[in-house]
Amino acid sequence: MRSPIFLPTSSLIVILALAPVSAQLVNEPNLAELCSTSPLNSRCTGYSREVALEKRPGEAGACVLIINGVNIVTLCKLTITGQTIAAYYEFGDKVRSINDEKATQEIKILPSNIKVIRYRETKKDNSTARAINTFAFGLAGFFATRDKKVSEIEIEYIPNSEITKAESETSVASADSPEETKNTLRIVVKRKTGEKLLTQLQELTGLKAEFLQTPR
Repeated sequence: MRSPIFLPTSSLIVILALAPVSAQLVNEPNLAELCSTSPLNSRCTGYSREVALEKRPGEAGACVLIINGVNIVTLCKLTITGQTIAAYYEFGDKVRSINDEKATQEIKILPSNIKVIRYRETKKDNSTARAINTFAFGLAGFFATRDKKVSEIEIEYIPNSEITKAESETSVASADSPEETKNTLRIVVKRKTGEKLLTQLQELTGLKAEFLQTPR
């Protein structure tokens, strides 16, 4: 079993501005602009209007996703409703038609497709607020400003397309067949939010989360 690799929480914020996206994702905002002004254009057939992250439901946080081997570091939301788990993540450039916000992509995850849940409690650097409070209130402001308590939740799941492909095969897989493809969703949220999401995920999937130690 591979060892999970968790990025330092402070690194997520830095990487957000540097994370590469595929050419396909970068071109999507251009399509949004085209379809908002010329919806009858042939390229807009089957196109659904882009939605900003703030308009999506769910709990917001910083995300690291591995989708079909591609790493994406971005902002996202995770929502758990009934038997449905959905994530929405930002991609590409800002889109004028949605008030210069980034468009979002949706991921739907079946509870039965989730294979591993990992959980860790850590702290997020709060140096910016500490500096402001120190300037305003002196040493009292410095010592009163604490780092933020956050939770990291990581989900390993099988994409729906992989399940459909496996079910359509009539031959029996041999013992040396390659492992099924797994994607990863990791989200960093406020501590209380993380505790609530973890409880929901465990109840919905019947899985027990792996609790990871925070590096010292």
